[in-house]
Amino acid sequence: MSDAGVTGDALLAHIAAGSPSEDRPALWWLGHSGFVLRWHDLTVVMDPYLSNYLAAARHAGALRRDRLFPAPLEPRDLAACDVLTVSSGQPDHFDAETVTAVLKAASRAVLVLPEPLADHAADELRIPDERLVPISDGEVYKHEGLEFHAVPAARESFDGLAEDGRQVGYVVQAGDVRLYHAGDTVPSRRLGPRLRTLAPQVALVPISGRDAQRQALGHQGSLTIAEAARLAAGAGVDVVAPMHYGLFDLDGADPASFEQHVAEHHEHLKVERLGLGKRWVYAGDNGA
Repeated sequence: MSDAGVTGDALLAHIAAGSPSEDRPALWWLGHSGFVLRWHDLTVVMDPYLSNYLAAARHAGALRRDRLFPAPLEPRDLAACDVLTVSSGQPDHFDAETVTAVLKAASRAVLVLPEPLADHAADELRIPDERLVPISDGEVYKHEGLEFHAVPAARESFDGLAEDGRQVGYVVQAGDVRLYHAGDTVPSRRLGPRLRTLAPQVALVPISGRDAQRQALGHQGSLTIAEAARLAAGAGVDVVAPMHYGLFDLDGADPASFEQHVAEHHEHLKVERLGLGKRWVYAGDNGA
């Protein structure tokens, strides 16, 4: 990435300071699909990939991928985490090294994850059951005023579209702000209606896309630029922020192209290109 962003102690200080707006959550991008959300005195960490796990390909069937820029934080830095969410079992979303290190540092944190992944978390990663919150589409987890609504997500497989519950998105409600974190999904027939019902104002959507060449390498694709824009527009959000690009060479989508596509086809949408580690607060009224 051309902008080194805010990292290390400076980023931690900004997160600890929270939001300048009393009831508006603040958001920081950690790269790829990772985010920190801070609301009042609560800290949520979503899909953090803060290791270089995929470069070593230490798990069966993995496609080796090296980081293109360093992680802005160490997992142990996130000791203030209250809720950690993962959206799928893919290691760039459920990074075992990062997840276990965050949970070790943040002794009070719970892990919210798709229900079919709970056994792996308990048996293989030795995460105690009392710290696991398995969730499925349509379910809601409430945590001290925060709400986590699980919504559908889908992946492409060699047999077609798979919606097996092993991946979900989340609509997080903090006060009167609802933020949709899509995780890693492709278009799903059930997703649009669920989002319109929950009516998020902000959407974080992957734009890395997919193609036959990457699928042949075992790389699970996600929304294309056009699909991501269409999903956000159909959900009626005010602000859409692209994610899931720039960390790996196989996820080389250009956020400027996304911004241009939205401007040409969905002029009512505002695009927010989040800087690495830089605080962003949704201001409402189609602003930022």
